[in-house]
Amino acid sequence: MSRIVVLVFSNMVRQRLRHAMPDPRHHFCSTVKELHDVLHSSVCDALIIGLNDDDGPTTNLIQHVRHQFPRLHIVVCVEWNAHRVDEIRLANAAGRVGANDILIDGVDSYVGIADRVTAKVHEDAVLRRVSVLLGNGRSGAVFRFLTYVIMHVRQPLTVESVASQIRLSRRTLARECAKHELPQPGDLISWCRLLVAAAILDQGHQTVDMIGHRMFGSPSALRNMFQRYVGRTPTQLKALGAFESTIATFREATRAGTDSPRPHELPGPIVTEYDGISHVVVMPDSQDSAFNSC
Repeated sequence: MSRIVVLVFSNMVRQRLRHAMPDPRHHFCSTVKELHDVLHSSVCDALIIGLNDDDGPTTNLIQHVRHQFPRLHIVVCVEWNAHRVDEIRLANAAGRVGANDILIDGVDSYVGIADRVTAKVHEDAVLRRVSVLLGNGRSGAVFRFLTYVIMHVRQPLTVESVASQIRLSRRTLARECAKHELPQPGDLISWCRLLVAAAILDQGHQTVDMIGHRMFGSPSALRNMFQRYVGRTPTQLKALGAFESTIATFREATRAGTDSPRPHELPGPIVTEYDGISHVVVMPDSQDSAFNSC
């Protein structure tokens, strides 16, 4: 599970978050200064920030944090009041300056909030790496397709349903993939699922069986898909570095433009230098870390 830092000024909301996030790795701050100290002194993956900020406009704070920590996943927490629109407007403004998601107290459930934020952290990291991989001269239509798939990777997806959501025909999408020597759309959906699953596998907090049930319907489906596309079992990949090994094989597939996967002999671990508010994808200046946000 990712490490989440929290800064909310409502005692009620803070208590709810503490109850929903008992893991001692998460840090609850009392002041903006404490938040800055934590972000600068430790590795964090996500920030949950309340809008009732006594130390300056929240949007300015979010913009400052986003500038300093571009990989940090930022969730804005809003206390819902049907008679006030100020906070909703402020939440939208927060999205424009770098917030990724919104949590509405009184509307959204706090149950499993840490898992949901962690899932978004994984999706952000995978999308950044895929963006870099496909960034040079690749199709904008294909990138929109991949972005939608990665952001909804835990839902049942078909080529037709995704193409409809991004307002493209299946034929146009297939033509764009072929034009840019990429695997066909159905295979790209499978690759996205595998990349996110590999990222979760590397974190070590979920077993192969858990990931298989949650993302693929069964552990055997997960094992079969890794064997089919990457040529190794999840256990073998975890020993090598599951994400780096999987994205290395995906890189080969994008270069070859293969319509169907084939097993690959992989090298050892690869060391790299590496909905609410509309999701913001922040492109990295360099690949210095796959999953460390700050």
